[in-house]
Amino acid sequence: MALPGIGEAKAQAIIDYRKDNKFKDIEDIKNIKGIGDKRFEAIKDDLAVSGQTDISDLKSVKAKANKKAKDTIKSSKAKANAKSKKLQERMDDSMDKAMNDEGKVKGSMDKMKDDAKEDGSSKAKAKKDKKDKK
Repeated sequence: MALPGIGEAKAQAIIDYRKDNKFKDIEDIKNIKGIGDKRFEAIKDDLAVSGQTDISDLKSVKAKANKKAKDTIKSSKAKANAKSKKLQERMDDSMDKAMNDEGKVKGSMDKMKDDAKEDGSSKAKAKKDKKDKK
């Protein structure tokens, strides 16, 4: 496909139209069924009514490829930033757990006490479980 949105069927319609009509202006292409204002805007930079036909340097195809590349880069950056932020949060959480209130690294005993607080002591947990069953 040489022009965006112009497949085999529309290309044949253009050829058929050209057999019976002469293109006087590039906007005449809108006389072909299926080519309206939106499609015309996408391809108008590559249309000409005189001169040689040259499809080697289509501006509309380049513009579409550039847009797709930019969108891919934006998406990749957004994903990388989200992943980086998530990792930073996990690191911060780990650091918070490893540090005491004075900013010093907790000893193994302090870590065990914190874990016990989070899980509840085994006696308190057993009482709670027993109470919940009743």
